[in-house]
Amino acid sequence: MMSYKDCTEKSQHPKKVLRDKGSKSCFEIDNPSRREFTITRVDGCMIQGHVEKCDYMVGVHEEEEKGVLHLVELKGKKLDKAISQLESTLQRVPEEFERYRKLCYAITTVIPKGGPRAMKKKVEFERKNSAILKYSTMRYKVTI
Repeated sequence: MMSYKDCTEKSQHPKKVLRDKGSKSCFEIDNPSRREFTITRVDGCMIQGHVEKCDYMVGVHEEEEKGVLHLVELKGKKLDKAISQLESTLQRVPEEFERYRKLCYAITTVIPKGGPRAMKKKVEFERKNSAILKYSTMRYKVTI
């Protein structure tokens, strides 16, 4: 495992798009006020080896030891796999983000099936991990 700092870049870009090589899905950051935020490459950098992990973490600092941490998994079709990768990463979040609000995004190339099963999974995830889970197809855009 490399250090969090070695895998993180700071940015104030007004627009940033995160995607994986060969992936059609993306996570867009809209930053009209040019706030500073961090982007951490989790998979293959911060967390290596045969451990489930998500692709990116985006940290937005708000005040004394608080802020929002966005965990992003860009996935093909396997929503369940994306959810377990997000859960696994939540258990390995650096200490400095402990008090941050955590938002998790599973962005897939196919439309996740809705209905009661998906809703139950979302509620279960949020209760178990103290983090919010959002699904999206192809792209998700946040404004910070």
